[in-house]
Amino acid sequence: MSLLPLPPATRTLGASAIQVSPIAWGMWRLAEDGRSAAEAALLVHAALDAGITLLDTADIYGFDGQNGFGDAEALLGEVLAAHPRLLVMSDDIYAPLRYSEGRHATLAVECPDLAERILTVSGVSKSHAMTGFRIGVAAGPAWLVGAMGKLQSHVSGNACSISQAGAVAAFEGPQGFLLDWRDRFRARRDLCVSAINAIPGLYTPTPDGAFYCMVDAAPLMARFGNDDALALQLLEHGVAIVAASGFGGKDGFRISFAADEAKLEEAMRRIAKAVSPVSGQKS
Repeated sequence: MSLLPLPPATRTLGASAIQVSPIAWGMWRLAEDGRSAAEAALLVHAALDAGITLLDTADIYGFDGQNGFGDAEALLGEVLAAHPRLLVMSDDIYAPLRYSEGRHATLAVECPDLAERILTVSGVSKSHAMTGFRIGVAAGPAWLVGAMGKLQSHVSGNACSISQAGAVAAFEGPQGFLLDWRDRFRARRDLCVSAINAIPGLYTPTPDGAFYCMVDAAPLMARFGNDDALALQLLEHGVAIVAASGFGGKDGFRISFAADEAKLEEAMRRIAKAVSPVSGQKS
């Protein structure tokens, strides 16, 4: 889960944008206490359920797969069933990059009775490394997709024909290479998780999908003050990350492991040096 995409645009269309990221970010700390990802997600959704009951003004809720917790769909379905006014945009763009056994199932498949309130979005940017093609796809109820088409026709241009043809080839062509990519990403994930958790003051659970580690750095805030200051410290040591505050959270950061092993090993070494109590020199 993450901050609702483009809250101002959401409000312009007459919907309410409610930030739930600070709750979701707490998932990483719950996992640190020894709970499984599913248990942590259950606690987060219980808190979210309570928040929606209290506010009772939610129209759209953003659900983002980058956190890598692949079992949250059924749990979110329970929340949706109790709140009939809630619509969901389910971001499944990382679906091919799920590391545990079993086939990925979208929220609409997991909760078919709620399909009329779910918009599933995906694309080829992540799974097929086609970021520059700028292609996204969506599947949902006819009334919603039709309205999206009317809106988009007046606010933006269409994807070029070359990008569309490339995306069709990506979706319909051989997919065997994705298995090799996933295995390589899994190895890089394990490298980063092990290295980060060996650094005093940092903790990350093991993500089940995507290619990011969400790192809890709360024990370091007494020294750095906030995660933006920590991000600058890491940048001074040549490591680029995104502070948790960029996702509506706090006291942590996100780091991508979509790089080769040599670069990741060097990044982990630099992070360890940057947060060391004796650090003060640029690497």
